[in-house]
Amino acid sequence: MKSILIVGAAVWVALAVPLRAIAAPEFLAYEGRNAIHEGQGGEKKTVDGVEFWSNGDPPHKFLVLGSLTDRRHATGLVGMVRMSSLDDDIAKAARAAGGDAVILASEDNEVVGVAGSAYTSVNGYGGWGSYHANGFTSGFARPIEKHDSRYIVVKYLPEDTPVPKAGPAQPDQAAPPPPVHP
Repeated sequence: MKSILIVGAAVWVALAVPLRAIAAPEFLAYEGRNAIHEGQGGEKKTVDGVEFWSNGDPPHKFLVLGSLTDRRHATGLVGMVRMSSLDDDIAKAARAAGGDAVILASEDNEVVGVAGSAYTSVNGYGGWGSYHANGFTSGFARPIEKHDSRYIVVKYLPEDTPVPKAGPAQPDQAAPPPPVHP
């Protein structure tokens, strides 16, 4: 019995550890003048202390730190294991980037292939002018899907932080004088 548990644990580690390592979200930092925003609200859930916003954004002042892009297979046993850790992986990556929350920017499932199997059996017999045959076929096919998602990582700011006005960027220096014509 003890050897069965050890083998079962070894199989779980052999499968689970590489799957979690492959499924790591990629963070890209954002730099720009329009990084501070004040949101209007939306739908929210909290995972491991990180707020997940969809269909809107946080009703707070926040700084955009960057984005997280995640790509993983979504079908089969491997896909089920990887998809079950999606929110936890995003929350961990957002905290590592210094974020308090993420805003769902896009999410997509795409069929990238089909896997399946078929079995056919045919039997026949006959003799001198008569022949009889019967057959059996069975099979299945299942689409292979990948899941792509992109989240904006944000850091909450104090409420007295000024939010820049939207519009064209203002020059840092005064305009040069008009040319002088003799």
